[in-house]
Amino acid sequence: MKIALVIHTFDDFTGGKEIVTWNLANGLLKKGVHLDIVCAKYKPVNHPNINFHKVKMTGKALGINLWTFAKNALRKVKTLNADLVYTNGKAGFGDIVRIGGLPRKAHLKNTSNAITSPFKKAIYSIKKKINLSDCVSNRLEKKSLSNPSLKRVITCSDYVKKQISRIYKDVEEEKIKTVYNGFNRSPYSPEKASLNRFEIRKRFNLEKDDTVYLFAGHSFKRKGMDRLMKFVRLHPEIKLLIAGRGRKRSLAGAADRRVKWAGEVKNIDPFYDACDVLILPSISDGFGIVVTEALWRGRYVMVSENAGASEIIKDDEVGMKFSYESFPGNTPLPDYGILHSPSAVEKRRALAGSFSWEKMTGEYFNIFMDVLQAKG
Repeated sequence: MKIALVIHTFDDFTGGKEIVTWNLANGLLKKGVHLDIVCAKYKPVNHPNINFHKVKMTGKALGINLWTFAKNALRKVKTLNADLVYTNGKAGFGDIVRIGGLPRKAHLKNTSNAITSPFKKAIYSIKKKINLSDCVSNRLEKKSLSNPSLKRVITCSDYVKKQISRIYKDVEEEKIKTVYNGFNRSPYSPEKASLNRFEIRKRFNLEKDDTVYLFAGHSFKRKGMDRLMKFVRLHPEIKLLIAGRGRKRSLAGAADRRVKWAGEVKNIDPFYDACDVLILPSISDGFGIVVTEALWRGRYVMVSENAGASEIIKDDEVGMKFSYESFPGNTPLPDYGILHSPSAVEKRRALAGSFSWEKMTGEYFNIFMDVLQAKG
């Protein structure tokens, strides 16, 4: 099987889409699949079954970089004679299209709903309607999901699947398949976790008995950082540790002594070990790999219902899902006694253990085979 895989950046660190694609590609290579990676930037991989095809992605200052990439990628794909073409949502073509985040229309609606000021809401709406980059993104998404060669749409949560079905009514529901993301399942031992907890807390002047909430991620605005700061102010008994990159100057409460800024970190596992709760108050999130990562470390998770990962939380000992609209005022704190209960920790780790890159790749591979057989 020869697959043309189209993505802006092919690496294992830029973001969720890139990490998923990187692990998918490595899993497919192990199954003997030949890959043609069509991208603007890439991290080299030394394997006989992979070829890279770099295409230009220009015009970012004008807001047309997504369009130039799509045009150049399509031109390149037509020369490759691939059995299947797999793209990541904003290419405008493909036999199989992955939509990792919410459809653009749903994302904009969630973001607008999160703005409490009517004036700011109106300004936001106007900006999005006249922003060329947003218009191009929306156009390419529509083109991807309406192109005649489309055989399957892959989402990373049922939440995203429902939004696609609601917005793109011409896409048959049987074409849309949910495949949950895997995650990097690092070795875990209670002894090492205890050491990590001590070292991270010492580094950030956190006491042994402090109740520490962890926010892990980038794109602070989309992940609900504004309301998270209000949540901290409402609860003086907790402290917040933030690991990720984003703008913090405009955030009310950013200078609060109970808020600790770690910046972008290479190894997030010690931070999971150091916290008591992972909190993800996203405005718009297709899934949120940090949730399964934290569960693997035995941590209690609090997740906004606007994040796809909230749908895997079905046990009060595992975590809590909450309405973003009612956050933070009507969102309770979890019972402290459950946070480190041995039985609860095992439940969380068992749930996380049901997700893996191998399982994800296997489900993708089966979809690819089904489409290939249907094509004859």
